[in-house]
Amino acid sequence: MKILILVFFINICTLALSEDSINCLPLPGINNLGLKIFSNFVIQNEHIKDYPNVDVYEASCKINLSSTEIEKRIEVRAQKDSWRKKDKELHGIKFENEYSSLLALFDKLTTKEGDITRKYIFESQCKKVLCAVKEIFGENLGPKILYILQEYGLNGSFYSFNNADNWEHNELDILLQGLEDLPRGLLPLNDNKSFVRHKRGSMCKKGVTANSELRFFDCWQYSYRGIEKMFTLTHEIGHYIRSELGLEDSPEWLKLSGWETELYYNQNRELRSRWSNNKDACFLSTYGQKNPNEDFAEMFVAYRYTPELLKKTCPEKYRFMKDLIFNKIEFTKDKKFCEKQPKLKYENGLWRFFRRKTTF
Repeated sequence: MKILILVFFINICTLALSEDSINCLPLPGINNLGLKIFSNFVIQNEHIKDYPNVDVYEASCKINLSSTEIEKRIEVRAQKDSWRKKDKELHGIKFENEYSSLLALFDKLTTKEGDITRKYIFESQCKKVLCAVKEIFGENLGPKILYILQEYGLNGSFYSFNNADNWEHNELDILLQGLEDLPRGLLPLNDNKSFVRHKRGSMCKKGVTANSELRFFDCWQYSYRGIEKMFTLTHEIGHYIRSELGLEDSPEWLKLSGWETELYYNQNRELRSRWSNNKDACFLSTYGQKNPNEDFAEMFVAYRYTPELLKKTCPEKYRFMKDLIFNKIEFTKDKKFCEKQPKLKYENGLWRFFRRKTTF
């Protein structure tokens, strides 16, 4: 997801005529006025019509799990996933009588992606995984990182991916709240997807706040309030789901807005292709009109947080999300999703039923 940034001569960004020419300075150098202008511009231009914050806040289940509840959930899930306990040494730590599923999770959290030969070695007297993650990531952060990987298949460990930092409490808390707003079983789509805080102090490249790799940048931390941060997470989860399902070539989705590619010559007289859509196609934001991918991500957010608006304005897209993505689970006020969430179960993995043809 990319956001265009305006020109301000206050050490924020320089902007040429094309999106590819945007360069942003490190955020720590931005003064308070610059940050405020930058923040307001990002929020206004990513979602031009912008879904009302009050609606998003009211639609959120606002689940704030306590440390005790998180640890309890980890234990219950480990009992369900593991058929036995065992002793095993991992990365220098000698675990005793531990669930095999938790050992596998710990190994993922402490192994560099794409390099199984690069093993971190820790000095610890811990005998249990929960104890070890508290020592490595922090007393409060450790269990949350373990829980997010266990429940959602999202790996938030800075040890596992390049150019990553450990999370701050407020950052991970708002993301966990956003994840808890999704139906149980929608995720995971795989068991070790990146979910990391990009290295702090990095260049704010092209105004990117987060991307479909589920990597969150300085721009995300400094330019958004809590609600917008959840909004961004859900947008990127939408991209992630679209990518995993191969929706780029889905005729069902392209048909809803009349998406087609067209050829054009750029300023250098080079032949390029771009997306076009029907003039009467339904969108809730200007950003969604960019291409089918952003269209999908915006509608994914709208279906979860402003379902009444989406259902009234774009009923066909609402039905697509309902039938093919959310397995008929709805979030309109009359459905009382947050009250029923503990009892709702997402019965089928997306990959099992998406290819089923649906007539619109």
